[in-house]
Amino acid sequence: NEDSSIYAQLNNFLNPIEDRFFDSFLVQALFYKLRYGEEVLRNAIPTGQNFNPKGLFYCGHQLEEGPRLYYQWLSKSLSSAEYVLVIDVHTGLGRKGQESLFHKIVSTDSSKLSRNLDRQLERDYATSGAAAYGFNGAYSEAYTQFAGSFSVDFVAQEFGTYPNLYVLHALRDENRTHHLGNRSIKSPPKQHLREAFSPDHSLWQTKVIRDGVTLFERSAKVIFSHPI
Repeated sequence: NEDSSIYAQLNNFLNPIEDRFFDSFLVQALFYKLRYGEEVLRNAIPTGQNFNPKGLFYCGHQLEEGPRLYYQWLSKSLSSAEYVLVIDVHTGLGRKGQESLFHKIVSTDSSKLSRNLDRQLERDYATSGAAAYGFNGAYSEAYTQFAGSFSVDFVAQEFGTYPNLYVLHALRDENRTHHLGNRSIKSPPKQHLREAFSPDHSLWQTKVIRDGVTLFERSAKVIFSHPI
């Protein structure tokens, strides 16, 4: 598809094979941003690819051990459930500390939840605003196999950290050095990546925890019609 084609054209930029301290990342990034536009890149880069096993966002051809065990746990633990609320927490997109919510309807008419969360919930990942992008393989899809067994409300809660280029640079450097053999958790690229997705700032951390608890409490109150 078009996104895969654009990713292929960005492959050398996203997945350099040489370990160089300075490789004109910002110059190249701005060039491609001007050439394709920010929205096109946002949908082409993180949505996944299957031609470069060592490249960023490689999808692979089968489930990794973590997701596979998670699916097995779901099948066993939710066999008698009638309703499930899932809050899937992410970081890295949006302004620092900004909370974005995306509502993925899996098997139930969840207008009640959407209506009562002050229109903050959007109805689809791919059309929900500047921070969103479409993709396959989300955890929300794990619940489609249970459709009919129970109803699901799946909400993705995203917290912004740093500008997109900062996050992409951190992902790129960590992936490159990892495949070149530097896999120490204490290496600068891995520490940089951790900071990109989990800033070491007490105000950011406090806000994430507060907003996370608030979303859970509000959702539970709407769904069960009483405070938890």
